[in-house]
Amino acid sequence: QRDLLRRDPASARFLLLRPGDRLTVCTLNSQADDVRRACRRAAAPKVTPIRGEHWDEYMIRGMGSISRPVPGFGNVMLSLVSAALAAAVSQRVLLVENYTIAAVAFGEPFSELLYELSAWRPYVEAEQRAGRAVDWWAAHDAREGFERLCADNLRIDPPAKVLRVFSNFYFAPLLMHNSHHRAEIDGFAAQPLLSPERFPRVPAAHDGTAYSTGLWPRALATLLHPRAHLLRKARAFRKENFPREGTVLGMHVRSTMTHQGHEQSVECVRRVVSTANATAVLLVSMHHRDLDRLSAQLSPVVKVLRTPPAPPAQGADASHFESAVLDLLYLASTDGLLLSRGSTFGYLAAGLARRPTTIFSRTSFVGMSGTGKVGTCEVVPSTEPVFHVMGTAVRTTPSCLAASRAPASTLLRLSSLSY
Repeated sequence: QRDLLRRDPASARFLLLRPGDRLTVCTLNSQADDVRRACRRAAAPKVTPIRGEHWDEYMIRGMGSISRPVPGFGNVMLSLVSAALAAAVSQRVLLVENYTIAAVAFGEPFSELLYELSAWRPYVEAEQRAGRAVDWWAAHDAREGFERLCADNLRIDPPAKVLRVFSNFYFAPLLMHNSHHRAEIDGFAAQPLLSPERFPRVPAAHDGTAYSTGLWPRALATLLHPRAHLLRKARAFRKENFPREGTVLGMHVRSTMTHQGHEQSVECVRRVVSTANATAVLLVSMHHRDLDRLSAQLSPVVKVLRTPPAPPAQGADASHFESAVLDLLYLASTDGLLLSRGSTFGYLAAGLARRPTTIFSRTSFVGMSGTGKVGTCEVVPSTEPVFHVMGTAVRTTPSCLAASRAPASTLLRLSSLSY
């Protein structure tokens, strides 16, 4: 992209990722302690769009103190890695809209992809004004883009110079279904890939080697280069808190737990601590009451570490964002992870840590091609994140359904484990 900007910027085609969905809007309220509490699902406007109007502007036109939000960092990274793959196979310039907050925590290349700060912006704006931009949807409330992602040759379609994708999903498995691009997508993954059945059972898995292969860990290592001041803070925290010898486990709690869920989680942690002969467990969550309860019950059997307290809001300002990135760096420096079921933040931690990961809440894996099920408190047989609505995409999208009947690649199977 740098070379093209110097050499021939007028020839560029663009893929803009707009992290988010179609219809969510938020009330601008600086007093809210959590930005999510001020958000709601709105109806699509009944007025006619203005030529070249951005969907966000169309949604909030005339609505006063209303904004269009972005999802949490985990969901943003799921959609960003997916968009990066789509940009690579379509030979488009990749940019990320409405996410300049990332610049406070990450340097190049992520910081160079931020649309509002990019030298590419005037070129995109010119195409937008001329009406040469199209929107695709791969979000929880709008999925029309699934058909195109499964079937189209993205080197050719769409012909518009600006393709904007709205997404809060890991839609990369749709590209793995696409007959035009799946071989290229598979080639991006670090090898050797191990099937889900073999992944946790080979010796390499226990020293972390197997967890470094695949697509997700490689993509995160490429895109996420934390700023120096955050790396210094992470090193200082480890030096001050981690034991000099022994195994340290990291545990991330996604949401407030029921009494039954709490008891089950404690039982799982105790089991993993015993198996790993761990000397300490690092607890990370926005839910401080849950952490207090866990600390009280785990302290008799293992040293409990806590991260510095963070404000309870999600993504409200730069301090919240930096706090979340630091939590990821702390978790990534542990020797093994315990994560909540379905946590996108957990997918990030697993991909950055590249260590054995155990899901401590009750769940089962629903995979493809005979992957089978794995019970509660077992090691996840993949480092790849899951596409949360794979079943829906296959059932409701003709091209995805047709593609799913072909033998699934190992990468697709690893990316289809719902945990």
